[in-house]
Parts: sequence; structure tokens; C-alpha cells
Amino acid sequence: MHSAHADRAVVERTVLHADPSVLEAAGDAREAFEEVSVIQDTAAFAAFERDVLPGLRGSDDGVALRDHYPRGTFVVLDAAGHNLHLEQPEVTAALVRDRFARIDR
Repeated sequence: MHSAHADRAVVERTVLHADPSVLEAAGDAREAFEEVSVIQDTAAFAAFERDVLPGLRGSDDGVALRDHYPRGTFVVLDAAGHNLHLEQPEVTAALVRDRFARIDR
């Protein structure tokens, strides 16, 4: 497995269906939607906008939120990616339990 994006060998993405009106209406989300979608229709964009786009937009803002949540905990876990709850379940569970305990206080 190669972690460097340029070193990966992946099949070229092929768009199977594109609705130009959906792409035009996508606004500033168009590039991100086009980059990952092979079906580019109304339903696919609605799901992307609801389920994927908020994460993409917020992915670089974690540290910036520290000031907004002064009692929050910001953690960077070694050996964990986007699926940290699967890759580091014990640490994740401990952090969640700690957070709930502090809320209950």
C-alpha cells in the first residue's frame, strides 16, 4: 500500500452519468463532487451535499474550533485515520467516556 497519492496505482475514474444542470447548480461544491462522483445526478449530489460535503468543509477546521469549545478536547491519534473508532477503539471509547463524564458534572 502506498500512502503518497502520486504513488498509488488506481483505475482511472470514469463518469457514467453526468447531468449538466446538477453540475451547474452545485456552485462551490461542484469541483469536490465531480472529483469523486461517477454518477452525477440530483440524488447523488443531494446525498453528497448532505453526507460528504460537511466533512470536507470542516476537515481542516478542527484546530480552529479549539477556541470555540474551551472545555473541549482536541486529540490527534497516532496510527489512526478517518476510521479512528475502528482503528483505535479503546482510546476512542475512553475519550468519549471522559467527555460524557465531564458533561454530566
